[in-house]
Amino acid sequence: MVTGDGLLRIPLSGPALRRRVLALGVETRNRPAAAADTTITLWEPQGDLGDPALRQDWTRRLEAGRTALDPERLVVDLHPDMVPTLLGRARAAAWGLPVQAVQHHHAHAAAVMAEQGLEACLALVFDGFGWGPDGRLWGAELLHLQGVACRRLGSFAPVPLPGGDAAVRQPLRQLVARLDDAGVELDAALRRRWGLDEPAVRVWRHQCHTGLNSPLTHGAGRLFDAMAALLGLAPATVSQSGAAAVALEQAALRARGEPRFPDPPFALREADGLLLVDWRESFRRLAGQNILPDDRPRWALGFHRAVARAAAALAEHGADQVPERDLVLSGGVFLNRLLGPLLAEALSPRGWRIRQAQRVPTGDAGIAVGQAWIGGGRA
Repeated sequence: MVTGDGLLRIPLSGPALRRRVLALGVETRNRPAAAADTTITLWEPQGDLGDPALRQDWTRRLEAGRTALDPERLVVDLHPDMVPTLLGRARAAAWGLPVQAVQHHHAHAAAVMAEQGLEACLALVFDGFGWGPDGRLWGAELLHLQGVACRRLGSFAPVPLPGGDAAVRQPLRQLVARLDDAGVELDAALRRRWGLDEPAVRVWRHQCHTGLNSPLTHGAGRLFDAMAALLGLAPATVSQSGAAAVALEQAALRARGEPRFPDPPFALREADGLLLVDWRESFRRLAGQNILPDDRPRWALGFHRAVARAAAALAEHGADQVPERDLVLSGGVFLNRLLGPLLAEALSPRGWRIRQAQRVPTGDAGIAVGQAWIGGGRA
């Protein structure tokens, strides 16, 4: 229920929470949540806490929330340098409260569990990134959740992100990393195709090979960025994370009903107990295609179909290991208007129950609900 003050109250079915908690959400599209007994209350949007003025107001609101709730602990994102995590730890120390750090994608999935009264499920959580306990940037995760426990079963194969945040703003960096990972030689003809200059390519490849400011990412959102760049659908610089992926989605929507191009290929492999989806062959294959501007929408739609098939393969891998057939879809990539329906089409004949948030925001604005549900525990 959304109240007149902008709060979203989520009634919980089943056991009450064991403790009162304040969950602080994440840095962008920040919305904290308060949880007690059988209700989680998601606050109104707070904005992007990268803004110092907003941080001051946010801290005042947090003080008011503490007075109203009298929490027994604070819950933060696992990322050690995220603004709400840093501020939350400082506030908790001042208040004498314990802090619980919850992994980003675990919280995304738990938000849907809390809303829909699930006690166990498999989950596909696709977004741009979230800090993993292994120090990598997760973002295309197959998870098994039982109560507040979580186990990772699969993901997309990791690739370097040359320049870190700079690569999010400049999708061509991501394309160079993908092509380099796929063994594609960026000769003069290919550099001209994407407007790349040789010194920049040399620097970005050096970053990828040495790890210099080039973290490994599993992110589904980053895969969409790189494919948008390959198809010539992403500008050289984007002002907002996800803009390249939106351009790819819009192109794909224009191709519905047109003759199909082949779906880009992918491979499945196991490593360290995880099923990994490997996209290198897609980038090798499409780099060798003469992609005309009029053909871009059909290639974009084929890519969406391929991602849906890969997601279905991850889900089926999970089904081979656990009995759950409730499949939670969460994370900002599932705001895409094509991906969810394509995946549901692939899985619906196989007995899956697809679960997506109906009231809680699918992206980062809803993540504090999952943090609160995990931090509150179950009686």
